[in-house]
Amino acid sequence: LWVPVLVGAGALIYLLLTREPPAWAGWAAAGAGGVLMLLAGRLGPAPAAVGLLLAGFALAVLRAETAGTPVLQVPIRNVEVTGRVIETIGHPDGRARLLIEVAAIEGIAREATPRRVRIAMRKADRRLAPGTAIAVRATLTTLPLPVAPGAYDFARAAWFDGIGAYGFATGAPRPVAADAPGAMARAAIWISRVRDDASRRIHDTLPGATGAIAAALTVGDRSQIPEKDDEAMRDSSLAHVLSISGLHMTIIGMGVFAALRFAIALMPWLVLRIDARKWAATAAIVLAGGYLALSGASVPAQRSFLMIALVFLAILADRAPYTLRIVAIAALVILVIAPESVADPSFQMSFAAVTALIAVYQWVQEAEARRGAPFILRDSLRGRILYVVASALLASVVAGLATAPFAAFHFNRVAVYGVIANMAAMPVITFVIMPFAGLTLLALPFGAEAPFLAVMGWGIDAMLWIAHETADWPGASGRVPTPPDYALGLTTLGGLWLCLTRGHRRAVGLVPILLAFASPLTMAAPDVLIDRD
Repeated sequence: LWVPVLVGAGALIYLLLTREPPAWAGWAAAGAGGVLMLLAGRLGPAPAAVGLLLAGFALAVLRAETAGTPVLQVPIRNVEVTGRVIETIGHPDGRARLLIEVAAIEGIAREATPRRVRIAMRKADRRLAPGTAIAVRATLTTLPLPVAPGAYDFARAAWFDGIGAYGFATGAPRPVAADAPGAMARAAIWISRVRDDASRRIHDTLPGATGAIAAALTVGDRSQIPEKDDEAMRDSSLAHVLSISGLHMTIIGMGVFAALRFAIALMPWLVLRIDARKWAATAAIVLAGGYLALSGASVPAQRSFLMIALVFLAILADRAPYTLRIVAIAALVILVIAPESVADPSFQMSFAAVTALIAVYQWVQEAEARRGAPFILRDSLRGRILYVVASALLASVVAGLATAPFAAFHFNRVAVYGVIANMAAMPVITFVIMPFAGLTLLALPFGAEAPFLAVMGWGIDAMLWIAHETADWPGASGRVPTPPDYALGLTTLGGLWLCLTRGHRRAVGLVPILLAFASPLTMAAPDVLIDRD
């Protein structure tokens, strides 16, 4: 269970360096880490721990060597950018942003040309579908650096995505001839076009904020959500619903699994000849993978797909599906593919929530086993209703407490009434919004999505009402100063210790958490912050 923690810590060491290490340092760390892990059998776990730290460091260094892009060093005005549109992102005010795979930039040598640029346009143009080769005159600027010391590093995130410059169009784009893209690029372009088409059809059926949130929940397009609704969702602690993650993947995957098992059970001649659970699990993995691709495959969605896929693989292998090992494997896979994710707020918050939820679920099971009886008997309708309500309340409290330190650190806010808002909205999300989102995705290829979108829209309107009502209560959103880096590190270490250890040793995890709470006493806030410009 500690393997991804140590690998992630090694990657974080690289990200905290103030100077870039040479590539040979990554290879040296990889070799030394491998030797130490091989010696662990003789020398105990300490060499293995150091080896995993070095492995994480090596993964981050080598990822940086292979994933980066030339970066624009100074702004340049009114130059021609030629390339292929990868993604088009609209805005509620009609503007658009193009992500362009660059072929050439006027006046810049090929070896210094960024691999991708993001260009803002005054007006969205539906002719600029993903895959379109264009030339556009634009003013390009350097990547935006953190707005304050220790703040979120937009430049680092963009650089790992292959983006080397931002800019805005100074003229209308025009189509140009270009070589045919490769097989992988064609697949990515096809998925982008399907997402764009689905988003457009959803907006045509459900206008305004309702359609914008429906598009966010189905194809991951959050660009059209009005600022006032986005703010209300944040202040009510319902913003997590807009990011496709465990909640959505679980409802889609488990919904397909349950529906197929039910359908097979209705056919006695079939259910006697096949294992319905395994056939349903296989189909659920395939459809969850399709949902991942359509949603844009963000880090929370990748993590959720990996976890739901591992749950269904455990069912196929007749193993227990709900364990912390599944969380550990999912985290390790993401860290191997993209070790820079360890510094991403979505990675931190999604894994914090799911780790805490499964740990508490296991603690409750252990306590019930020692007690010899469940805490809530479910042998009556009243007992079952009480169990569902208590489970939802516990899940909201646990997930809220687990993610609160990261929300305070990255976003300087804490949603005071988050548990109440989540308790009120979760039945609507679980039983109306997400099931009909799944049905909408299944109906889109046949042009039959309108009735399912209508029902989904009713649920979204109800969720928005809950969000606005809760956000309007006095003191709904508490603003907090950014704690020092070490405070978040101590809180994370303490939380992991509480979740990953057993017995009385768990109490040791409270020590670093209490030390983190005392960190404001050591803070000296600056009197003045002077911008670099």
